[in-house]
Amino acid sequence: MSKKKAKEKSLNKYMRKMEEEKSRKKQIETDKDALAEKTNENQERNKKQNDRRGREDFALSKEAIKKELINKKISPYVCRIASHLGDDKQLAKDFVLEEIDAAFVGNRDSKNFVINSGFEKDEYSGAMSRGIKAVEDGPQEEMNQIRIELATKYGIPYASKVLLSVVDRIMQLYALGRYRNVLNHAGVVEGAFSSGEAYKSLKGLLQSYEDFLYKPKLFGTGDLSTSFISVARGIDEPTEELSDHINFMILVSMAGKRIKTAFIPREILSIVHTDLEIVSTIDIKHWKETLHALSLVEKNQAAFFRAIELGRQVGDINDVCAINVAPAIYNAFNLLFREHPDKSELKRLADEFNLPFEDLSFVTGSVSGAVSDNKYKEWVFKHTGI
Repeated sequence: MSKKKAKEKSLNKYMRKMEEEKSRKKQIETDKDALAEKTNENQERNKKQNDRRGREDFALSKEAIKKELINKKISPYVCRIASHLGDDKQLAKDFVLEEIDAAFVGNRDSKNFVINSGFEKDEYSGAMSRGIKAVEDGPQEEMNQIRIELATKYGIPYASKVLLSVVDRIMQLYALGRYRNVLNHAGVVEGAFSSGEAYKSLKGLLQSYEDFLYKPKLFGTGDLSTSFISVARGIDEPTEELSDHINFMILVSMAGKRIKTAFIPREILSIVHTDLEIVSTIDIKHWKETLHALSLVEKNQAAFFRAIELGRQVGDINDVCAINVAPAIYNAFNLLFREHPDKSELKRLADEFNLPFEDLSFVTGSVSGAVSDNKYKEWVFKHTGI
């Protein structure tokens, strides 16, 4: 091969390598651009997803805050309605029937509330058109004002849920609708249990009491207190002590989720002495709201004051205190066991749930020992959320 051809061949080879290198670099740049574009797309998509999740989380947290805020305000709303009803049960019933008649044409939640209200359709149908002056000029006018306040601040859908809760509390307070088989704190007894209903109610009650004693973190006072009153009303002539504890359980029921139950921690029990290792506490400010609701309705003031004295005050810190209702709940069940007419059935169910009905002595819930260091009180206040 001549030198000229060899040189051309070498040049061509070099040029091919240069073209290949140029093509390779171009491909690298193209790939980089594609990767950058894909990365940007992913980042944009992730940003949108995160923004959406953030909005959803914010909405959920905002809704949770609303629920907590509203739950703390139900008792005052109940008090505002009860202040117009006083101890007039018929007026309370007329008011409730109007609310249920209105709820019947509402959303799904409202219709479910009506279905489970315990009233027959012929009882509430047309109640709004009756135009009872005592209802329209008193509790209904107040309810409309509450409705406007809630709808303005929280919106109509959520306001509707709150108002249904208020009506439910009024029904409970005056033993109406599905609560008509509950002993009214004014002494009115309505309806009667069949043996099957009594057994079911008693079993549900002892199940709730088992949760109270052994699973306090899962425990809520609402079902237990309502079930207790339902069963206790079956006793024809309760003693004054049991009657007082029934009234106290009405207060517990009205307080609802504000009462928090827990075992006293071992580190606290190691420095104090007490005859009950469970506490169910509520901030006294919220407890007073509950007392006010009942005071608007209760005729027997002596019985009312005997009932509220059953709550145990936990010493104050910075001029605030908590009320421990656990001892009264415990003693209420001992009284129920003593006075229930069917002790054999109650004993059988108690054994099934491993409930301590062998010793029916009362507890005080009082705490003694190294209390001066405030460790017990500080734990109670932290547990109560004060």
